[in-house]
Amino acid sequence: MVALAAPPSRLYCKKMDWSWGQAKPTVNEQSWTNLSSILWVEQPVGTGFSQGTPNIQNEDDLAVQLIGFMQQFLDVFAELKGKKLYLTGESYAGAYVPYVANHIYENPTLLDLSLQGIWIGDPLISWYVVQEQIPALDFVKKYAGLFSFNQTYMNYLEKTAAQCNYTGYVDKYVKYPPTGLLPLPGDSVDPSDSCDIWDNIYDNALIVNPAFNIYRIWDTVGQMNF
Repeated sequence: MVALAAPPSRLYCKKMDWSWGQAKPTVNEQSWTNLSSILWVEQPVGTGFSQGTPNIQNEDDLAVQLIGFMQQFLDVFAELKGKKLYLTGESYAGAYVPYVANHIYENPTLLDLSLQGIWIGDPLISWYVVQEQIPALDFVKKYAGLFSFNQTYMNYLEKTAAQCNYTGYVDKYVKYPPTGLLPLPGDSVDPSDSCDIWDNIYDNALIVNPAFNIYRIWDTVGQMNF
């Protein structure tokens, strides 16, 4: 299994785990390392502690470089040739893993591994305005009891979402099978300041709950768990 690590986040499947308030780490009994040989790859070139001068122009170039590295890795550790391969990642790896998998699929002789599948968790697969801004209000409404916003603020969010063409977008365009690329709600891949409801929600959530955590929205002061 290959885990593609890229800023700003990293695949989380560590062998040892540590929680706030513990005196020492505890073994993660569900670690993927119990079942597979895992190779963490910091990529593209220049990411993290990786060495070299970045020179790629797009995700296709990234896939070429990564598969080239993996084949050189296999030339050193030849006993791994022919093994089953799963590509995994999370967050921004959603922009990498599909391209790498596609490059292997279209060029099956380049890599002495047998690609079995991919896994991407909470992946970035579209523009931020589509994947982050548009779903924000529906998320707040679903967990209204946790956010505890007053009706005046909720009315403001509803009005803003409508003005920015966010309202009804998911029901209209997010379908399976897809009918095409997800369209932009406006003229830019990034939201204008007046349409940036995600950051607006986040800022106000911190006012209501200073311990608000986007990864654990139920956290409150006195119950924080890092």
